[in-house]
Parts: sequence; structure tokens; C-alpha cells
Amino acid sequence: MPSPFGDGPFAELKEVLASFAVIDVTSQERAIDIVSRMVAVLGEPIEIRPVMGDDFAQV
Repeated sequence: MPSPFGDGPFAELKEVLASFAVIDVTSQERAIDIVSRMVAVLGEPIEIRPVMGDDFAQV
């Protein structure tokens, strides 16, 4: 018989509607490389947006 209780105070995977991740990279190409790995695991499309300044950091 399944338990009537959830897994605790955290949302179960089927209940997650959206999430975000912040990664610190020096180029858009590096961001695409990292995100392509995430897409391969999650199987969902991911949007890439710079959040500081007009472009990716130039080092």
C-alpha cells in the first residue's frame, strides 16, 4: 500500500513546473557547451540568457 505522505517539504519531480540555473562563463560558446549537456540529461529545451551586462564576460 503506498504511503499517503509525500517525500517531505520538497516538491516531487513530477510537481516541478520550472527552474533556473546560473552559470558563470566567459563566452556564449561555453554556455552552449554546458547547456547542451543539461539538455541531454533533462530532455527539455533550455533558454540561455546573459544576466549581467549586455554580453557574456570578456576575460
